[in-house]
Amino acid sequence: MWVAMAVLGILYYLNLTYNWIATPIDNLSLIKLAIAGIIYANMPDIDLPNSLMNKYITIGLVSVIIWSFYVNQKEIGIVSAVILGLLRLIEHRTLIHSVMGALIISAPLYYFGLIYFIVGFIAFLSHIIIDGEMSLAFEKDWF
Repeated sequence: MWVAMAVLGILYYLNLTYNWIATPIDNLSLIKLAIAGIIYANMPDIDLPNSLMNKYITIGLVSVIIWSFYVNQKEIGIVSAVILGLLRLIEHRTLIHSVMGALIISAPLYYFGLIYFIVGFIAFLSHIIIDGEMSLAFEKDWF
């Protein structure tokens, strides 16, 4: 997590210096980006049954399932149940510890804006690079 925050801090400084992003980032957006970075820096451990991230995601997905049936949005509940089931089937340091896994898991952040997706992707990748068990997709073909 600390490496992800350091990388994102350096990118933030470079953005202030060289204006890479067309729209300036206000303080509230910076806080939101930091929260996304912290969450996504810990996200690769989602496939560990005893990890804190796994427990939080499980609680969140079960809550979404219950909520979706309460408000008659069964499709959302079914998708959440499928995601929860897939998380139980994925072995540690396989798909989740890959570039493709980082893209798939970071993709929902694009809904909030490209910068959120980039921050989530960088934070996610920093974790799997530090673990030294990164791959392109399913096999452990790097490092």
